[in-house]
Amino acid sequence: AILKIGMGAVDAIMSLLLTPTEWRNATPALKQKMLAKLVGKTSLGLEVATCMILIIDALRAFMDYSISPLESRPSMLTVAKRVI
Repeated sequence: AILKIGMGAVDAIMSLLLTPTEWRNATPALKQKMLAKLVGKTSLGLEVATCMILIIDALRAFMDYSISPLESRPSMLTVAKRVI
């Protein structure tokens, strides 16, 4: 009973993410391939987002160092730690 509920939930979610006819008519091997492709795309998107956050943070650290007045400028070690 629990297995059928779980499979029904997975079918419903995957039918929303993919077209319902594609998902329900697919063989188990094809379902696994479609799921792997979906996970791969999601992973790539999250990696790109993480990379963008790191680049933006490094640019902000550099800008904080280069634009700030000399007396309130952070130490080079602090900037290097933040950039790296």
